[in-house]
Amino acid sequence: LKKVILKALPYAIFAYAGNLIGYAYRTAEGNGFQEKILPFMSNLGVAFAKVFPSLHPLDILFGLVLAGVMRLVLYVKSKNKKKFRQGEEYGSAVWGTEKDIEPYKCTIRCCGKGIACIGADLFAVFRPLHKGITAVCCS
Repeated sequence: LKKVILKALPYAIFAYAGNLIGYAYRTAEGNGFQEKILPFMSNLGVAFAKVFPSLHPLDILFGLVLAGVMRLVLYVKSKNKKKFRQGEEYGSAVWGTEKDIEPYKCTIRCCGKGIACIGADLFAVFRPLHKGITAVCCS
């Protein structure tokens, strides 16, 4: 029961805030959106000074819609999260073998070491191997 309450509490707070925002907009004077925007801003302070939410159906609906939108945003955000493999470094080449790396190795060898390069045209890597020795690799 405690877990359910803790999971629902943020959405209840958004529903409450949405209810008060709906109340402030509904009670603002004016006919259209442009006429209501300034009175709506001044009504926000009055609306949030109230402790109890409005029981008008439109205010309740606006609060529920705001809570639903926040739930949808959090759901989509959690689904788009990168999938990390537990216990492994993210991006590690677990399945790469020597055969997979072979196309990216250079034919230039410096002190017996092959330098791995990206297979882009005219890509140069400058890397100090020993004191004063820099290997240049172009693919």
